[in-house]
Amino acid sequence: LIEHEGIRPDVMIGHSFGEISALTVAGVWELETAYEVVKARIRAVEIVKAAGGPDLGMMSLICADGQRDAILALVGDRVELTNINAPGRFVLSGEKGAVKRCVAAAESCGGEARLLPIGAAFHSRFMEPARAPFREALRALPCAPPRIPILSTITGEYISPEGFTSDSIAE
Repeated sequence: LIEHEGIRPDVMIGHSFGEISALTVAGVWELETAYEVVKARIRAVEIVKAAGGPDLGMMSLICADGQRDAILALVGDRVELTNINAPGRFVLSGEKGAVKRCVAAAESCGGEARLLPIGAAFHSRFMEPARAPFREALRALPCAPPRIPILSTITGEYISPEGFTSDSIAE
């Protein structure tokens, strides 16, 4: 719609689910293919849930690095730091009960925390069982080089058009 009005982005960037939107706008996928990518992601998450492990969750956290580390130390490997969105702004993911404990701990020490309304622990090792099925689903879908440059949210560098494959997108 925006491009129809003559506005075209110079670069695309997206994080997590936003990567699907960014890649679609950049021309890597047609809209129908993007729908298939969304469905594949949902199916991959369902595999993790069906495996019978603990309930998973995520939280946002605003605090100093030292507070974050102390909060994480309370729950051991049941929760991990999965995103640093900006200085002092984090996302933690892991076992839902332990994530809730982290929210309470953050609030008790003056941090700002919120349990996210998500039934998964995206960007964490807890989602590892979803990786292979998602990669396989992407391999079955057409993937074109981007028409608009895309910045990697991992490296901060532009991704070369030759670097776009189903495998690299799955990662």
